[in-house]
Amino acid sequence: MIELVGQLKLMFEASGLSYDRLGRRAGLSAATVHSMNNKATTLPREESLKRFLGACGCPVEPWLEVRNRLARQNARDATVPSMEAPEYQPEQHIYRFPVKGEGERNACIITGNLKRVMNVDVWINPENTSMQMSDRFNKSISGMIRYYGAEHDTAKHISNDLIADELAAKVAGKTPVYPAVAISTKSGNLLDSNNVRAVIHVATVQDDPDMTHRQLQDIDMCVFNALYEFDRIAGTFDPPLRSVIFPLFGTGSGGGNRDVTARVMVGSAVTYLQLKRETFIHEIYFCARTNLTLKALLDAFKDSSGIIDTQ
Repeated sequence: MIELVGQLKLMFEASGLSYDRLGRRAGLSAATVHSMNNKATTLPREESLKRFLGACGCPVEPWLEVRNRLARQNARDATVPSMEAPEYQPEQHIYRFPVKGEGERNACIITGNLKRVMNVDVWINPENTSMQMSDRFNKSISGMIRYYGAEHDTAKHISNDLIADELAAKVAGKTPVYPAVAISTKSGNLLDSNNVRAVIHVATVQDDPDMTHRQLQDIDMCVFNALYEFDRIAGTFDPPLRSVIFPLFGTGSGGGNRDVTARVMVGSAVTYLQLKRETFIHEIYFCARTNLTLKALLDAFKDSSGIIDTQ
C-alpha cells in the first residue's frame, strides 16, 4: 500500500498540476486527488485510479494490477476466522499510559460501550465532510451521539435535535467542509446523562461521488485538529475541560484498516501531548468496544516511543 501511494504521489508531482486542475482533468474532486497521493489506509476505487493515471499520462494497467493485488490481499485478510466475529467488551476497564514530557498527561484505553462512559468531558464524533449526523441511531457513533444528545417525546422519538441542529447551523452554506476540519458544539442532553460538556465533530470520512464513504488519509491531522479545537474551547468552560475520548476513525463504513488507524491515531495523540506545552488536556481516551479494537490499540501503545514504560 505504501508503495502504491508513494508512486501516485510521484505521478502527481510530475504532472505539475494542482489538486483542482488534475481533478478537473480526471473528472475527480480535488479532495479525492489529495487522498489518493497522501498517507493511505484504504485503497482508491478502481475507476478513480484509472482516471487519475490517465490524467497524469501514466500507464494504467500495471498500476491497476498493483491495486487489484492489494485488494485481493485485503480480501484474504478479512476472511481470517479471528476477524469474522468481534467480541464486544461488556465490562468497562481503563488502561492508562503516562506520556513522556512535561506535566502529568495520560493517553488511555477504555473498554465497553461509549454510552456507558461517564467521566470524560468531550466526545469526538467522526463525521463525513457534509457534516450530516447519522440517523442510524444504534449503528454508528454519530447516530448515537445525535440520538442521546436530543430531546425526546413520550414515544422516545426525537422532538428537538439539539446537537445535529447546532452543527447544521454552523456549517450552513459551507459544505462540504475540508477534510479533517473540527467543529465543536454543545452536548445537548448528554450533559445530564453522561456528564459530556462538549462534542467535537471531525470530518474523518470523505463524502463525495468519487469516493462514496471512505476513510480520509490524513487521520493524523483529524486527531490533531480535534485536540487543537479542544484546547481552543477548553478555557471557556468553568472549570476548564480536561479530558477527551476518541473512537477509531473510519474503520466502520469508512473501510479503514483497524491496526493502521490505531497506530496513526495513538501516535498523533501522544505527539500532541508531548509537543503542546500549554494544553488543558490531562487525559486522552480511546474507546475499545470490541476485543479486536482493544488489541489494535494495545499494540499501538506498545509500539509508541512516547509512552513511559511502567512495567
